[in-house]
Order: sequence, then structure tokens, then C-alpha cells
Amino acid sequence: MIKKFIYAFKFAFLTLMFLSQHAVANPLMGAWEIAESKWNNEKVKLPEPRAVKIYSAENFMYSYYDISKPEGVLIGQGSYVFSDGNVSETISNHSNKELIGEVYKFEISFSEDKSTFSQTVMFGENKLDEVWRRLD
Repeated sequence: MIKKFIYAFKFAFLTLMFLSQHAVANPLMGAWEIAESKWNNEKVKLPEPRAVKIYSAENFMYSYYDISKPEGVLIGQGSYVFSDGNVSETISNHSNKELIGEVYKFEISFSEDKSTFSQTVMFGENKLDEVWRRLD
């Protein structure tokens, strides 16, 4: 009985250590809400409800409004890699089927307290600057 307890305790302890190290190593994990957006350096009025993006250990999911059609919400999902402030997202499912398979690479910078991050994504000649605020 004591051996089972010790094994269970060791397993729980090691699991918690792994999860806490993984969260520290990847501050992107969690739920985020769009706070600011600029398209080609012009501020964009954010529609309500705000766009949300959720990062798990290897996958992400997001909702957003196409600025040319703000009445419609678009939803995307895929995998991502985060390393040294660089993100590479691969779209594997999207409400706009033309985006499936697209890869977006961009650099992000976190605020000191990790409660927000900024990113710039290029779409050909067009530039999208965004600030995301942590929800959890």
C-alpha cells in the first residue's frame, strides 16, 4: 500500500514539474483576446465580440472577422511551433477552405509580465500588426 502511494506521489510530482516547466518554456500557451489591430499602419476598429486565439502545447484555434466583411466570423485551427519569439502556424482547418495548408511565420514580443504580446504578420505587401491580451 505504501509503495503504491509513493509511486503515485512520484508520478504526480514529476507530472507537475513537467507541466510547470512546459508552461514557463512556452508563455504563448493559453487563451488570448485581440486588444489592438492595424492594417498597413491604419488602426482597425475591432468588432464585438473580440477575436479570440487559444494556444495549447502544439495546436491553436482562433476566431476573427475579415476586415472586408466584418459581419462574418471566420474560424481556423492548426498546429504551430514557437521558438525564441518566432512562431510558425500551419492552418489545417478553416472556414475559408482556401487557407487550409497555408503557413504563416512571424515574430512576437511579450510584455514584461507576459499579459500581452505583439505580432506583425505579412500578407504579401500588406502588413497586419496586432496586440493580444491574455484571458487566462
